[in-house]
Amino acid sequence: MGSPPHPTLLIRADASTQIGSGHLLRCLALSEAWQSRGGRSVFLSACDTESLRRRVQATGAQFIPLQETHPAASDLQNTLSTARGFNADWLVLDGYHFDSAYHEGIKQRGCRLMVIDDTAHLSSYFADIILNQNLHAGTLSYNRHPSTKMLLGPEHVLLRSEFRSWRRWMKEIAHEARKVLVTTGGADPENVTLKIIRSLERLPSHYFKVRIVVGPVNPHLDMLRQIVGTTTANIELMVDVADMPHLMGWADVAISAGGTTFWELAFMMVPTCVFAMADNQLPGLELLRESGAAVSLGWIQSADEGALATALLDLLHDVNRRREMSMRGRRLVDGGGAARVAETLLAYGSDGS
Repeated sequence: MGSPPHPTLLIRADASTQIGSGHLLRCLALSEAWQSRGGRSVFLSACDTESLRRRVQATGAQFIPLQETHPAASDLQNTLSTARGFNADWLVLDGYHFDSAYHEGIKQRGCRLMVIDDTAHLSSYFADIILNQNLHAGTLSYNRHPSTKMLLGPEHVLLRSEFRSWRRWMKEIAHEARKVLVTTGGADPENVTLKIIRSLERLPSHYFKVRIVVGPVNPHLDMLRQIVGTTTANIELMVDVADMPHLMGWADVAISAGGTTFWELAFMMVPTCVFAMADNQLPGLELLRESGAAVSLGWIQSADEGALATALLDLLHDVNRRREMSMRGRRLVDGGGAARVAETLLAYGSDGS
């Protein structure tokens, strides 16, 4: 007799200038954890960025490009046919454009389905498992079947394997903080990065070193390069960074959008000023502020540049607050979330759940 087939995880997530790369990258973390347990991962994705496709394939996962996305009828048809072709044990959906009808279409074909969802915005959820890794996940109400298994909160944060070697690392908090990391996500379609640069220009340029990470699908890259090249602030622009843990380890403080990157910074014990780029991030920001794990800058589009500079300067000068935030971040995110989720998928049904 031959060896039993490897369990297959089919992941349906996209990346683009508008939606960014966060959905795809957190699914990549789950894919790595699945593969480390002997499984096979397949990505079905509309992604027009070659570097992201190569990044997925470099982990050993298969990448199948998709041309049309839901609500195009071909999306669901291609997803179902791919699931059948690979005899997928699980199908994972991560994206706001997958509506209740899409979920139901998958479940009607008998597929086991996990939905990664941050908002509980749909009228109904047809899923075996719902994953929401945010701090406010427990306050949301999902209209779902009573048997749906809920994975809620930061203990399920999906961190990629590159962070694994840092789990025993403890950040040393500098008495004088001078190194600032800025990250606004993979796309930043509204060019929030420019607003932050203008805020940083209000700080004494000779004292601070700033590194700004720009994602591979950022449409404003040429403009940002030109501005950084002429500003008096001490700013370095870094594009499509391969080793984010090392860069986060370098930083004394960070300015970051809410979402996947913030959880990475929390794990890396970087005191962070976090802002919302979407309405659904605001409740989480308030809880992070209340917990002492971050400084909330609120809705970034309406934030005053001077207020942003002041908030950052206050954090840079408050070593005790930075030390406390650093410890609280690691307590929130211990780095084991992807392994927990993968184990839950593999054990599903064997324990009666």
